[in-house]
Amino acid sequence: MTNLTPEEQEQLLIATSSKIAFIIEGKVIDILYTDARLAAIFLSQPTIVDVSVPEGEALLVKVGWDYNDTTQTFSEVGPYPSWVNTDGVWNAPAPLPNDGATYHWDEANLSWVANGF
Repeated sequence: MTNLTPEEQEQLLIATSSKIAFIIEGKVIDILYTDARLAAIFLSQPTIVDVSVPEGEALLVKVGWDYNDTTQTFSEVGPYPSWVNTDGVWNAPAPLPNDGATYHWDEANLSWVANGF
C-alpha cells in the first residue's frame, strides 16, 4: 500500500505517463495520458501519435487539428479547404489584392471578392 496523498499520486501519474493523440482520417479526435507500457502498445498502431512534451512546455496539438502522416506534423484546420499551410501560416491559392479595398474569400470560385457597402 502506498502512503502518497491523492495529489502526490496524480503528480506521479503525470510524471511517468505519456500523452498520445488518437487520429482518424487525419483529424485529432482525442488526446490522453497513459502509462509508458500502454503508450508503447498504442504507438504500434498507425493512427496514434506520441505528443508528450517535457513538463512545463505547452502541448502543440488540439482535438480537431489536422495531422499529416507524411510530414508527421499537426496543424490547425485551415479557414478554407483550398488554402495551404506553409510554415504555420494559411495562404489562399490566389494573392490578396493590395488596392486598399477590403475583400473576402470566395471558396467556390477560388478568388477574392471586394466587399460591398
